[in-house]
Amino acid sequence: MKAIAKGAASETAFLAPPATPTTGMGVPWFWDCGADRLTVGARFNKFSSDRQRPARMVDLLACFSGVDRQAFADQLAALASQPGSYREQLLTDYRRQPVLLSAECVSQGLVMGQLVPAQQFMGTELESFVLAMHQPACLWDYDLGLVACNTGFEALTGWNERQLRKLSGTENILTCGMAVAIEPDHHRLCEQLKAGQAVVAEVQLELAARPVRMRYTPLKMGPGRSDLLLLECISIDAADGQPRELRQLIDQIQDIILYLDQWGEVKVANRCAREFFAGAEPLGQNLIELFEGNADLLPLHRDVLSVVRHNRPRLDEKLSVQFRNKRYWFDVDQVPTSDTLSGAVDGVLLVLRDISESVHVNRQLLESEHRYQAFISNCMDGIWCCQIDPPVAVNLPVEQQVDLLAQRAVFTECNQQMAVLRERRAPSDLLGEKVFDQGLGVHRATVREFVQSDYQLVEAPSFRHMEDGRRLELTVSTIGIVEQGQLVHVWGITRDVTERYHAMARMEYQAHHDSLTGLPNRHALYKTIRTTLDERAPEQAMALLLIDLNRFKDLNDALGHQVGDSLLKQVGPRLREELSESDAFIARLGGDEFAIFLPAIRNPQQAVVAAHRVLDAIKQPYNIDGFHTEMGAAVGIALRSAQANDVSHLMRYADVAMYQAKSEYSGVVVYSAAKDPNQGLRFSLISELRRAIREQELLLNFQPKIELQSRRVHGFEALVRWQHPTQGFIPPAEFIPMAEATDVIHPLTEWVLEQSIRQCKQWHAQNFFVTVAVNLSARNLLDEKLPHKVTQLLEKYQLPAVALELEITESAIVLDPDRALMILNQLSEQGVRISIDDFGTGYSSLAYLKKLPVNALKIDRSFVMDMLTDRQDEVIVKSTVNLAHNLGLHVVAEGVENERTLQALAALGCNQAQGYHLGRPMPEGQVLDWFRASPWKADAQS
Repeated sequence: MKAIAKGAASETAFLAPPATPTTGMGVPWFWDCGADRLTVGARFNKFSSDRQRPARMVDLLACFSGVDRQAFADQLAALASQPGSYREQLLTDYRRQPVLLSAECVSQGLVMGQLVPAQQFMGTELESFVLAMHQPACLWDYDLGLVACNTGFEALTGWNERQLRKLSGTENILTCGMAVAIEPDHHRLCEQLKAGQAVVAEVQLELAARPVRMRYTPLKMGPGRSDLLLLECISIDAADGQPRELRQLIDQIQDIILYLDQWGEVKVANRCAREFFAGAEPLGQNLIELFEGNADLLPLHRDVLSVVRHNRPRLDEKLSVQFRNKRYWFDVDQVPTSDTLSGAVDGVLLVLRDISESVHVNRQLLESEHRYQAFISNCMDGIWCCQIDPPVAVNLPVEQQVDLLAQRAVFTECNQQMAVLRERRAPSDLLGEKVFDQGLGVHRATVREFVQSDYQLVEAPSFRHMEDGRRLELTVSTIGIVEQGQLVHVWGITRDVTERYHAMARMEYQAHHDSLTGLPNRHALYKTIRTTLDERAPEQAMALLLIDLNRFKDLNDALGHQVGDSLLKQVGPRLREELSESDAFIARLGGDEFAIFLPAIRNPQQAVVAAHRVLDAIKQPYNIDGFHTEMGAAVGIALRSAQANDVSHLMRYADVAMYQAKSEYSGVVVYSAAKDPNQGLRFSLISELRRAIREQELLLNFQPKIELQSRRVHGFEALVRWQHPTQGFIPPAEFIPMAEATDVIHPLTEWVLEQSIRQCKQWHAQNFFVTVAVNLSARNLLDEKLPHKVTQLLEKYQLPAVALELEITESAIVLDPDRALMILNQLSEQGVRISIDDFGTGYSSLAYLKKLPVNALKIDRSFVMDMLTDRQDEVIVKSTVNLAHNLGLHVVAEGVENERTLQALAALGCNQAQGYHLGRPMPEGQVLDWFRASPWKADAQS
């Protein structure tokens, strides 16, 4: 008996599903063939000594023996392309126990199955499995003889089941009673089988002289049961045909495949061939007979005989033949085949690939090529192609690709219009020239977009300076040709849109400018404000000035609209001249109303000064065709971000202030909510704030405070925010003053306290030991229940009192100093820390400061921000630090916006700092990410 070499490919056929289902008996698995991603059930470790579950099919098969793993993986990959196909294979695990692997293709590329220990097949179930197998197979009991065999096995051996049951003994079992050539290692093979090894062996049948490959798989059936041996015929080299798998394979090929003998007669034809020659039996006919006597096949018939005679293939030849009233074109391959024993050529494998459709397509393409050339030549757009020589690798950095494209892109094709756009007489004059002959310059952004957009552009704006000084406005559409990871060509269309560009520019100007004064109109003002609000930092102060001329209607009625228009035309230049050195956007809103937008002011006083300068300019006499007159105005001012953060509110507030200035004859008025006639909105907002507290619509942001000497995160200040469901973000400056003026401040403060204490406790649970600071209003210091509420919340969340800091303003103490002192003392006795917020901006006396149980002073940001450039601010900060330290208090500096200010504060001995340079207010979910990315430390324990 001759053992097959290790690594020989298994050729077990695809099977129908077994009669006895194995669902639920083993370990399920699922394989995505395309991604080679394998998912295996949790109990897989019963089959493998490695506790790690495999992630690929080859890793799964590596856990088993008894099969050529790579060949079997390839067969499973083939199965994955045939939805509905099914397969089973016996394997051996690391304990040398037999395992049945089942696989079924559930959809294209997706295979699922099970791994089932053979011991789980009980009696008739295992017999049913053998009977259902497609290939010849039988099951033997080493002691009792034959257990079961299928009809294929009876046909293979020529023995029926009754005769096979009479066989006994290991050698007879191995040979199934067939005459074989026993080799010296036969006894060693028997020992291997008894040891549980799956072996593939080759035997020679006595009849028909056909070699047969057999697989022997021992089945260890467990305690109390006899071990079994499964015999499978996995290959029969039949004399009259190919293995079933090969026939299935060539039947799946969409080309005509004919196997011809040495005389040119057909012996085998695949499904495609049988369908092509429908109505005729291909077998036994030569090519001329097969094509119904067509003499065009005579040269091919001679070539077949020549291939047999010379044993040399003929590949990639062409054949044109008329068959059944239709002309066909074929690609022809002829490959000789040899007898495996003698080596003599015994036939030719002929492959006819139908290329008729591609021939017709090529002819149509040739015709369309002429039409295309005519279209390109007469097109009014510039059509071109450039070559990138040498090509640019697409995996290079974007900027490097941009530079290389500018250097290497040269024209290789173009039409007449493109030559005209590049000021050349003919297309040939442009070929070989650089695409970017005027340099990359401002076109860099366009080329960068081309690279970043997967080498495509659609009507990207561009331009070109002509030799006569004109500037052509262009649009460019391009697509890059990438081959093997390199950009080799770019096709493009360049369109001259100069006339359209100028027409659009005129329309754009008219849409955004006042036709009378030439100033930007209301639309332009709104657009500018929105853009500026989006681009500038939230803390950047801005101002909107609305101007209304006094008695302009009287002037119009008395002297006519022409005089009024002449006066309006003079207002614009005066405003421009007066504010020429300022960053100001001036617009006419309509009628006698003008607007000035100041996008960057240091403080509100700067806007007031600008408004007075504008008033003075407007009041200067006007000369209108010899008629002299004067004109006054009223100016209303709205501030961002102190009052509004969007266009709508800025316009409304400025309008309210302007009409107030007009009614009071005061010239300039800054908007005040207290004098806003639309108070109904305020009452509505108070009601909605109550609902927002109940429905958890508010949220907290946290801003860090840093210890300057230890560089440690001391804690966070809790800042409440309101995202209204319909009005959007409402600034704290709008709803907190209203809450402080009503009883809403009490539930609002309680909500902030609870959420802050809860969050601080959560940080402590994460070993992030910091404090949290909450602001109290003046009305909170009048609430005698506040200390008890704080105590309840600290006990509820088990937070140490020292981790809570309450911040009060100087002015909050003034309302009722005695009651405030009593409440603060109660809070301090609990261990809660107290700090004075915005110190230096209120009116508290040092006497009260001495009495209060205060732990820290917070210097107002208005002094800290300019301390490096303003000597007075520096003196105030330094004095406050010294005062606090002399009183035994810590000092916290607000408004630290840069590193120099931070260093200066540290040098003055300031204890803590807070500001955008250290950390902006952030949601609770971002705090730990900020800390991990920051250079600061935190306490490891409370």
